[in-house]
Amino acid sequence: MGHRRWLEANHPFRHQNYQFDGTIELRSAPIPPTGTEVLKQTHGINYIPGKASNSSKKRGRGDVGSSVTQVFEDADNFENDDSIYEQENDDGTNSALCSKVLDPKELDQLESNVALTLCHMEKIFPPGYLVRLKEYVRNRAYPEGSIAEGYIADECLTFCSRYLEGVEIAFNRPQRNYDIIHNAEEYKFSSGGRFVGKAESTVVHHKLLAQAHRYVLLHSDLISEYRRDFLVAQRSANNNIHPTPRIEQRWLVELFPEWLLKQVRR
Repeated sequence: MGHRRWLEANHPFRHQNYQFDGTIELRSAPIPPTGTEVLKQTHGINYIPGKASNSSKKRGRGDVGSSVTQVFEDADNFENDDSIYEQENDDGTNSALCSKVLDPKELDQLESNVALTLCHMEKIFPPGYLVRLKEYVRNRAYPEGSIAEGYIADECLTFCSRYLEGVEIAFNRPQRNYDIIHNAEEYKFSSGGRFVGKAESTVVHHKLLAQAHRYVLLHSDLISEYRRDFLVAQRSANNNIHPTPRIEQRWLVELFPEWLLKQVRR
């Protein structure tokens, strides 16, 4: 949305394209126009003071349905939940604006941090996070009704489609660029597909790699017999005790990978 233009030239947000709109921001902030330039731009605009007589009638508060009331109630509940905002933005903007006493010096500091605050909010809520709800709008005069009806219809279709057999739906159809994979039942996740675009090399962190390896060892059906043999061996090594599921889970997490490696090397 262009908020990063107002940050410092060496700010790390300028190069975090994956956190924003996919681009690296190298532009500087635009020069604010002077009063003379604004006067020239607005020169010649006919401004009629007062209220126009041909203005369209707006809906009153009583004409709005209960759905709008629910929306505002949800918005109030969301505004009271500062955990999401404070997780990414710890500059005290939210607490300063919502405090009972405002310090003019703090307001000046907040004004200077407006661009940084907007960048933090953009990382949490991308510009297109409501695009699915906007697709439900059919009558722009009553968008809340269209969104409510479209959302309910989508939920009903999703619920009913889960009980259909022999019908291709969004949950069981092949993925895009799907290729035939031999021995697909051996894969824990769907592995079909072809590369589209340029390939990129990524260095996986040791912790993430260990978590993925542990997940496969604990959930793959191909080595379920090894897991049972391992638990039997651990019970024998501990005087045939009857461990709790929590202790067995700890054995599998801490000792099973090394035990399985020894079994494979034999």
